[in-house]
Amino acid sequence: MAELLLIGALGAYLALVYCLFRALQLFGSWRPAAAIVWRSDYTEAQRSDDFWSFGFTIGTLRGFNWRDGDHARLIEDEIRFTATDGREHRAMVQRRVRRGWTPSSSYVVWYDPADPVRVTAQGPSFWLLHALLLLVLIGLLIQIWNRIGIAF
Repeated sequence: MAELLLIGALGAYLALVYCLFRALQLFGSWRPAAAIVWRSDYTEAQRSDDFWSFGFTIGTLRGFNWRDGDHARLIEDEIRFTATDGREHRAMVQRRVRRGWTPSSSYVVWYDPADPVRVTAQGPSFWLLHALLLLVLIGLLIQIWNRIGIAF
């Protein structure tokens, strides 16, 4: 039992370090920009089919994808955004949307000014929230560790 707790705590710690690194990287060198969706691989027919399937993925037009979350779809958008230098750029971005709902046609993305094609829809707040959740998980694992009588 102690070995599993140790492995879990180590994994959570490594994930925490990555989340903090990613948030600091985005805050440090990347820039936010308002993006407009030009094309999406989540069509109106697929949205309607997902809406009327009542949460079941079997038999829908989009089908099952292991990367889809619970009541969510991983979609890919072709976006256009204007960088801080005033030039317009195009990029492909993956994001999760609620199944059956019409996704937003504009949202904030974070891009690398050195390479504006590198774009992400998950900003620093996404990574900081995950870091906070991992801190809570590490705290719980330490409490369990102490309750079963193993000195930490």
